[in-house]
Amino acid sequence: MEEREKERVEALKRYDILDTSPDTAFDRITELVTELVNVPVAMISLVDADRIWFKSTYGVEIEEVKRRPGLCDRVIVQDELYVVEHASKDPGFIGHLAAEGEGIEFYAGVPLTTHDGYSIGVLSAMDMKPGSLSEKGAGALRKLAQVVMDEIELHLEAKRLEKVNEKLEKKTTYDSMTGVLNRDAVLSALYKKMALSDREDEALSVLIIDIDHFKQVNDEHGHIVGDEVIREVAKRLDRYTRESDDFGRLSGEEFMLLAYPSDKKEAEEIADRLRAVIAEEPISVSNEAGRLDINVTISIGIFSNEADHLLKARYIMHKADEALFESKREGRNRITVWS
Repeated sequence: MEEREKERVEALKRYDILDTSPDTAFDRITELVTELVNVPVAMISLVDADRIWFKSTYGVEIEEVKRRPGLCDRVIVQDELYVVEHASKDPGFIGHLAAEGEGIEFYAGVPLTTHDGYSIGVLSAMDMKPGSLSEKGAGALRKLAQVVMDEIELHLEAKRLEKVNEKLEKKTTYDSMTGVLNRDAVLSALYKKMALSDREDEALSVLIIDIDHFKQVNDEHGHIVGDEVIREVAKRLDRYTRESDDFGRLSGEEFMLLAYPSDKKEAEEIADRLRAVIAEEPISVSNEAGRLDINVTISIGIFSNEADHLLKARYIMHKADEALFESKREGRNRITVWS
């Protein structure tokens, strides 16, 4: 019995529905119960290990109660429709919290049963006066319990789809090696930031960043070490990127930062901070001999549209790229602002 109860609670947790927000789909069901069974109170109860949590209630406001032997347990154990017509005269009802606290006299409950046979909760109808449940009412309660389970299954499926969509979005938006925005995503962000720059009349600065002598790192230490260097550079740069900015990997060892709002002066300050965070501390990577410290620097080219917010994306990137080339030509580990 203890093992079965453990499995039942695990089945409930699998649906990930406890403590979720109110849902009109469930609220419509409890309201419908009161109309079809002709009672003032209806509840959708989910029975956890030590509490009973109410997904929906009609006619009474309650979120949860401590679980103890009572009606919900009876319904779950019997795994079938359970009816109490006159609670105050029914010994089996004594000690039930709702009966003592709210004066419930009539109770009818149907288990909410999963496709693999676990009763995870109860759909119940209640009244403050004695009553009875007709065959038609019993049939309606059973069918509505199935509808509740259908909604719970839909909730679970929606959660699964949400996770799948999150994975797909991550795959199409983020670079698989570094976790920063991929090329398509950061270019898309560029167009959005350009439109924002024009609309808000604020400057946008584009920083193109390249790891210096990266081919040499690959040639001397191999591509596995080279990949680790790219990941660590991306991690450091991303950590020091402002929340309002967009940062992504264009290709290989080249990255792009969209600083907005930011004029040339602000962009140069940002770039110098990024350059320093790479140059000041060697990148420690693992190789066959153990750990290896590699001194890495970056070069940065900057272009700002502060003089003209209607410039084309291709032009902006071309000028930032030319500024980057100038940084390389002048000895690397430096910043060039196109002017």
